Amino acid sequence: MIKPPKSTVVRNVIIGKLFSMIGYLVGVLTILMLIIGYSVDAFVPRAVLVFFLLVLALCFFCIAKGAQIKRRTNRFRHYVSLVSLQNMISLDDIANSTSKPVDFIKKDLQKMIRKRYFSNAVLDLATNRIIICPSTLPVSPLARTWAVSPPEYEVFQCLGCGAKGKKQKGLVGYCDFCGSPNQ
Repeated sequence: MIKPPKSTVVRNVIIGKLFSMIGYLVGVLTILMLIIGYSVDAFVPRAVLVFFLLVLALCFFCIAKGAQIKRRTNRFRHYVSLVSLQNMISLDDIANSTSKPVDFIKKDLQKMIRKRYFSNAVLDLATNRIIICPSTLPVSPLARTWAVSPPEYEVFQCLGCGAKGKKQKGLVGYCDFCGSPNQ
């Protein structure tokens, strides 16, 4: 089960709300100042207009950034419910459930892992799955490299039945036919 780091989620919710509130507040104040300025004197110097337009652009940026953080936090909560409650670990299944492309889901989860929304998750790009590690175990360096490059595989011949199989290099592989472990 995923245990989301509450401090990260709460911090991002607060940051998103702050961005939005600052954007709306400063935007409203800027528009009021423009209206008051025009009502007092019909002529406002260009430098003042440019300054107010820059401030309004900054307000729109803050509002958009706050909305982006809010949407990411909502997607995170949705991903947590899919992975924890419905045991959906395949990125294809998550993409089908959220009606988003697999590439979007992959990039979004990588960004969330990098921003520490998920404290105990790793993406396995070779199998297109999200791997949840127990929170008491640290994520292994091998698992961290999966998000950068896919693992290497090698072919082995089963010692039990002689069938050929494929396993990840350096790990024990299990025969698909008889189930015996092979080094």
